[in-house]
Order: sequence, then structure tokens, then C-alpha cells
Amino acid sequence: MKDPHNTLGNPKDTLMSAGNDLNSAVTWSLILEGGGTRLILIHEGFDPQAHSHVRAHRLMAGGWRGQILKKLTETLRRPRSGYPPVRGSRT
Repeated sequence: MKDPHNTLGNPKDTLMSAGNDLNSAVTWSLILEGGGTRLILIHEGFDPQAHSHVRAHRLMAGGWRGQILKKLTETLRRPRSGYPPVRGSRT
């Protein structure tokens, strides 16, 4: 049974969401790179031929850029005891 407070579970875990006929997935992975770690997020499952999917993709893309990545960067930059600071951000 998954921990309800850890909705992503382990790296490369996938979350599914449905709205009308859209069934998209966000997959994430962590990759060691130099002296840090790169987070890769992939949001897929959109049909470019379906008007509702194109509209949802546009709306969600704005949310990823304007909200999610900004908040994630702010959170990761907060000092945490025992952890090195996060360097850089590509949003």
C-alpha cells in the first residue's frame, strides 16, 4: 500500500489524471549530474489532433511554467539542515 503522504512514491513513478477523455501522465526521474541532481519531469498523453487536449495542454503548460516550477524552485532553495543548497534553475 502506498503512503498517502507520498503521492509520487519512488523515482520514475507515474501519476494519472483524467479530464473528459484526457488521460495524461507526469513521470519524473532524478539523475546525478556533476555535483548535483537533475530533475526531469515529463507530462505526456496529449493527442495533438483533439481540440480539448490541445486546450488542456496550453492551460497546463502555463501552470507548469508559472506555478509548479516556480514553487518547486523556491522550495528547493530553502536551507535544510544536513543538505547542500540547490544551485541553478531552468524554468
